[in-house]
Amino acid sequence: MVVAVVVLALLLSSGGAKRKASAKSGGGGGLLLVLLVAGLAMAAAPGDARGPASTGTGGLTPEMVDAVRQLEAAMGEPLVVTSGYRSAADQARICATGVQPCAPPGRSLHQAGLAVDVANWAHAARTLRAHPEIPLCQPMPDRDAVHLSHRSGSEC
Repeated sequence: MVVAVVVLALLLSSGGAKRKASAKSGGGGGLLLVLLVAGLAMAAAPGDARGPASTGTGGLTPEMVDAVRQLEAAMGEPLVVTSGYRSAADQARICATGVQPCAPPGRSLHQAGLAVDVANWAHAARTLRAHPEIPLCQPMPDRDAVHLSHRSGSEC
């Protein structure tokens, strides 16, 4: 199995959370993040939903981005998003690997820009329990602990 390492340096500044990444710069000068999930390579420029998948907030709805920022402020650290927006093709490839749970293409809130998978899910879950005003939920804590959804979606 191919293993890729993406080094994320997470910094807090007085102006809010900032995410920097150590990766190669693409031909267009944009920073390219690479994420291997279940052997699938997915890449997207941060803040740009044109790629097949996003490891940041690119492609998320404005309401979801706002909710992520609220959670980060309450946590006192950046939310480490490992999977954000996904196209139908990305969702189909993920489901084809046998990863469970996996919503079929067209039924995933990732495709609607209303869900993220995060690395620091335990801290996020504790913070959401302490801050019910943040419009996010962890709909499947026992089966898919890394998954957070916006309350406006069908999972909360």
